Amino acid sequence: MGKRQRNVIIAAVLAVAVVAAGFFSFTDGSKVTSKDIAFDILSPTGATVTFDMERNAADRVECAVRVLDDSYAVVGWKSVVFEAGEGSGREKVRRTVELRTEALGTTGGIGGCWKLD
Repeated sequence: MGKRQRNVIIAAVLAVAVVAAGFFSFTDGSKVTSKDIAFDILSPTGATVTFDMERNAADRVECAVRVLDDSYAVVGWKSVVFEAGEGSGREKVRRTVELRTEALGTTGGIGGCWKLD
């Protein structure tokens, strides 16, 4: 193999590596994840839910928090918005939310989180 062929192969491999690194940094960096931590049923009209949310610090994110009864019907729901921060990189936030409920709940947690435009 000649010097020119070797240089072309090295350049091609490096170009593919740069494109792959860019792709993975953009797809993983904008992903929003959430995890239930705890819930507390305070009464037939109230509950608290604690959860972790991880996001790109510059993203504005909304999460739906809910309380369910023993038949899995939603008896309490609240939207929580996390404003964009000034930092960069990934950020994990823990939040405890108080919810009013229409009936006695048996469980509570995150319904999901998503990036707002």
